[in-house]
Amino acid sequence: MLALWRPGDYALTLLAEADIPWEPDPLRSHPEQRDWLLGLYQAELARQGVAYTLLQGGQAERLAQAWQALGRAGLPKK
Repeated sequence: MLALWRPGDYALTLLAEADIPWEPDPLRSHPEQRDWLLGLYQAELARQGVAYTLLQGGQAERLAQAWQALGRAGLPKK
């Protein structure tokens, strides 16, 4: 799976903070280790030199932060 990860292929990286209630679905795992996993993701992004935007808060706040990040990156809103 890591062979598929090519961070240089992306214009923008968004990372979601673990600050909302965990809900099970087929893509989520480790509900008790969310903060630890977030730290791993942040450390690996830093190690790779990948800038990211951390999305925090509720749905509306996260969406607004994502749109702001898109604007800063010069990416078009669709």
